[in-house]
Amino acid sequence: MNAEVPFLGHFARIEEHGVEGMIIYPLDELLFLTLCGVLCGFEGCDEIIMWGESNIEWLREFLPYTEGV
Repeated sequence: MNAEVPFLGHFARIEEHGVEGMIIYPLDELLFLTLCGVLCGFEGCDEIIMWGESNIEWLREFLPYTEGV
C-alpha cells in the first residue's frame, strides 16, 4: 500500500478472483486507473486506457504498473 494514498488500502480488501499465475493486470491497478480516468472526465475503456498510457509515469508513482495499462 502506498502511504501517500491511504485509500489504495481499500482496494486490497477486494478479493481477486483471477486464476493465480494468469493475472496480468492486478485488480488494484485496474481500479486505480479506472478511478483516475473517470475523475479526469474520460468515459469507456478505450478513453481510459489512452489516458492511462499517456500518464503511466504518474500512475507508477502510486502502483507498479509493470505490465503497463
